[in-house]
Amino acid sequence: MKRILLTLMALAALTAAHAQNPFGGMMNRPIAEGKPTEQSARIFRQERAPDAAPGVMYLKDVKYTSPDGTDLYLQLLIPMTSMADRAPKPCVVYIPGSAWFKQNTYGSVLRMAEFAKRGFVVAIAEYRHSGIAPFPAQLVDMKNAIRFLRRDGVRMGIDPDNIFVWGDSSGGHLSLLVGVTENLEDATLDKPDFPDVPCTVNAVVAYYPPTDLTAIKDVPDAISKGEATSPEGMLLGGKLAIADNAEAARRASPDFYVKKEVSIPPIFLAAGTMDHVVPFAQTDLMANVLAHAGKRFEYYVLPGADHGSWEFWTPAMFDKVEAFLRANLRKAQ
Repeated sequence: MKRILLTLMALAALTAAHAQNPFGGMMNRPIAEGKPTEQSARIFRQERAPDAAPGVMYLKDVKYTSPDGTDLYLQLLIPMTSMADRAPKPCVVYIPGSAWFKQNTYGSVLRMAEFAKRGFVVAIAEYRHSGIAPFPAQLVDMKNAIRFLRRDGVRMGIDPDNIFVWGDSSGGHLSLLVGVTENLEDATLDKPDFPDVPCTVNAVVAYYPPTDLTAIKDVPDAISKGEATSPEGMLLGGKLAIADNAEAARRASPDFYVKKEVSIPPIFLAAGTMDHVVPFAQTDLMANVLAHAGKRFEYYVLPGADHGSWEFWTPAMFDKVEAFLRANLRKAQ
């Protein structure tokens, strides 16, 4: 019985290791092609269409860190390209929106798998939500997710020189913060798991993000009025209304960090004019701040689109995002 238990434990360990690292360098080794010996075997050779999208491998729950004993996971979507194309792929760290509450990272898998088919590894990232940790825990976690992928990503087919961050809603807010704070020396905004690994990104994509937490409450149609129990109030600890916690709200606002003299990566903004959750004015404000500071950005306004509505997830919109990302690759792919 003891031997059986030990065997099962070993198999479980091997399975877990494989889930964390399915390639391990083994896929690139030369092997002899198999040949059938059974006479009824039918050779069925196929040619891949030049423009065919690759399949996608899904690696579930890849742990990347455990701050304060809280295990955090990535959902990895890896494009399965042909044997002839084993070059590392650019990686998009995707942060799903959740009003900074607990995320449903699985809910983004199908949608982002479509983008992964375009030749990008997509890492859907989980962070400590506002119910268990106030800001800047969420930003710290996202920076460590980037470090993890840059340090260990080669085994997952990732090019460490080409990492991007993309988020929607509260995830867009965090993706902006990753970009606009990457060149700041502020120990309160970063607690690196791997201090020698940078958390910089090539570019940022932000869909309908909160950009100034002090101003959301001032929009007449805004759902949130900045109460202590509002999403932004909870992000800051849930004890004070935003009006009574303005300095902390500014420190959690991406527009606060945009300065002419501070370098930031290029930014892609997109928002709908009929957003019922995060006022359209928030994205528009960020665009104006970036323009005034002379920063590189693209700004797409989707007439009539609501918060997270279908217009953001069409092939045509993905074309815009893909073109932006590829324009910011650091080396040819």
